[in-house]
Amino acid sequence: MPDPAPLPGAGKRILIVDADPLVRDQVAATLGDLGLHIEEAASTLAAVAAAVRQKPDLVLLDLHLSGEREGVTLCRKLRSTPAFQDLPILFLTGERDKALILEAIQAGASDVILKHSYSKNLLLAKVGKLLGVSLVSATAETAGWGRPWEEKGTAGRERPAGRPPTREEIRKAVQEAAEVRTLPHVATEVLRLSMQSNTDVKALRAII
Repeated sequence: MPDPAPLPGAGKRILIVDADPLVRDQVAATLGDLGLHIEEAASTLAAVAAAVRQKPDLVLLDLHLSGEREGVTLCRKLRSTPAFQDLPILFLTGERDKALILEAIQAGASDVILKHSYSKNLLLAKVGKLLGVSLVSATAETAGWGRPWEEKGTAGRERPAGRPPTREEIRKAVQEAAEVRTLPHVATEVLRLSMQSNTDVKALRAII
């Protein structure tokens, strides 16, 4: 029998930095299924140690860790280190303040996912583009998922399909957004219960 085809993310290393273990578990489960090697950190100190040890191909980072804007500080620290100047940094945040999100972009973020628009396919599309591998089908990558910068460039021109948004396009999209919402409490509770092996369907129904 021929050897099975390698998983699309085989050999790529992802560092997930988020203080919420639920978020880390959810993202790790999604990316780990594709052969990506996952390491997790819940603080800036642990993240720096993991980055030095692991030499990740991508960092997935929350805007806030144990302190205000700590994710932005970590992003700047990585960008100021020669070994990590070109490291893709993807923010996954529930931050409501657009000014703080813009600050993250200016600190060197490669891209941003807002938690209110999070989906498995959106995560795979953005991670795949930053790593240069195909994690989802071309159809899924161009489906939109509520990304206001996906269709138009900064001057209103159509952006070529498959090209990642520039930081300027991300910045403009955040500025033009009517509202930046956090992940709803109901969705958080549903995610929490769904991670438990003994979850009762009636409990999920009651929350929804």
